[in-house]
Amino acid sequence: MTLSKQPMRHLLAGITSLGMITGWGATLGTVAIVSATPAAACDYESYTGTICTFAFDWCPAGFVRADSQLPSIARYNALYSLIGTLYGGYGSGYFAVPDLTGRAVLNKGGGPGLAYINLSQKVGHSRLALDISQVPLKPHVHTATFTGSGGGTTQVTVPPSAGSLGITATLSAVQTPGVAQPRTGSLLGMGGSGNQAATIYAPSNSTATQVQLGGLDVKLTGSAGNGQIAFNVPTGITGGTIFVAPVQSFSSEQVSIQSPGMGMTVCIVTDGIYPSRP
Repeated sequence: MTLSKQPMRHLLAGITSLGMITGWGATLGTVAIVSATPAAACDYESYTGTICTFAFDWCPAGFVRADSQLPSIARYNALYSLIGTLYGGYGSGYFAVPDLTGRAVLNKGGGPGLAYINLSQKVGHSRLALDISQVPLKPHVHTATFTGSGGGTTQVTVPPSAGSLGITATLSAVQTPGVAQPRTGSLLGMGGSGNQAATIYAPSNSTATQVQLGGLDVKLTGSAGNGQIAFNVPTGITGGTIFVAPVQSFSSEQVSIQSPGMGMTVCIVTDGIYPSRP
């Protein structure tokens, strides 16, 4: 019986990782005593389930891409026995490997000021939509409406006044013969005297027809009175409310919160050394 170098190394390393000493004298014609050695990192002697990163665009033999694909349980039974359906899958025929597409690896657990992260839990986002409370203030327009209160009318009452109007009218005459020509300021006088006196005066109780004469000066003095006056006077607004409408339009902007990084090929070991628990 002969074994190739790589399968032999897998077999020996897998056995020694369990701390076993095997005698192959009857089968291989020799006795091999192998001491336990740790698995190498990211090669064909890596532990099954190890996550490895490569600078080229494919996964080597014994690896599959860590992109949530669904390998067969029958084909990758060792890997399935380690992770089961922790990262997805049906648990019957197929299971899922971790999906590290566009993601970084975080140690599970928590820390001061940090949220607790469970094994296989996906957290974080590469972009974040800001809301209006997180956007710096920009020039904008609001619609404002003012509703006044306290306006109306008030009745004003002016009290009555008796007034002090007076009329002065005087027509005077003197008992002396006058002259033929009137002069400014002249008064009525007698039309002659003795037998030549003119009979132009009549008693005040005469019932004869009266006519209006000119030349009479009448003066109005004092101030007029009035009755009570009431009227409404508009009064001003004493208060009110102002309603300011919110901004009519707001567009949520997506901002990047992606940490600096570099895209590479992330793979998981499927056919490596089966790890032993401490």
